[in-house]
Amino acid sequence: MPETTMSMTPEEIVHELDKHVIGQSDAKRAVAIALRNRERLPADNAGLGLPAPDKFVGKYVRRVEVENGAIHITFGNRINRNARDKTLTLRPAVVKDAPIVPIAWVCAKAKAPEGMSVLGKDATNLPDHFLPLDCLS
Repeated sequence: MPETTMSMTPEEIVHELDKHVIGQSDAKRAVAIALRNRERLPADNAGLGLPAPDKFVGKYVRRVEVENGAIHITFGNRINRNARDKTLTLRPAVVKDAPIVPIAWVCAKAKAPEGMSVLGKDATNLPDHFLPLDCLS
């Protein structure tokens, strides 16, 4: 793994992001539990008992913010300068009127799986060449 992302190719950056996006798993689990138990999307980090957005930091992540169920991951710290201060959004996809069905997570421009509806606002402004392939379809 390279020392910094400055010399990494977009493919290498995507691979590293897949491994190191700190907090996304905790946030996704918290949103899923809240949606299942309360049948509504959580408004923010505090409503889920998660740390404040600027406290979710990591090697490549500057903040992780929950907004009406959507999870906005803003990159910074040691990320490539072209991805710095850019955001990737993960949104829950659900089957309406069937809260027992597991949530699928949709990122960026991706469409919901057939029969599911995506909830929350997409605030992704990360350039396409940094996005995992699953986020483009």
